[in-house]
Amino acid sequence: SRHSGVEGGFNLLTAKSLVQVDDALRLNTAYTFSRFVFVNNQNFNNNDIPGAPAHYIQTALRYHHPSGFWFGPWVESAPTSYFVNSQNTAKAPSHTIFNISAGYAYKPWNGELLFQARNLADKAWVAAVVVDDANGRFYQPGDGRSFYGGIRWKW
Repeated sequence: SRHSGVEGGFNLLTAKSLVQVDDALRLNTAYTFSRFVFVNNQNFNNNDIPGAPAHYIQTALRYHHPSGFWFGPWVESAPTSYFVNSQNTAKAPSHTIFNISAGYAYKPWNGELLFQARNLADKAWVAAVVVDDANGRFYQPGDGRSFYGGIRWKW
């Protein structure tokens, strides 16, 4: 088999000091390109190795306030379908979901309160796959519109 690809990302400070010192608007993007193929395989010839999208993108735009509050939308996307079986006869569909995150970071304690609203459009999507499932049950559905909260503490 041959596995090739590239991963890249960036964190761009798009604006600073919008209203007061330490205001910031940041753009974060991560991109993965994967090309996994069988090479002259006696069963699967030169088919794609199933289970991973060729393109995967996450992008977030986040506003940080000096008080510790932050907020912003983010997008997660597998913009093209990808195979889920080695015969390359079944594909997981592409998906793009829109989300919002907010939180408050209390820097003296290295603590943070978090909130996420995911899949705001309540779109049906495939979050994971079971490659080469004998019963043809390849698809693990992603959550519909959902809400999460949490606490993070770094030490």
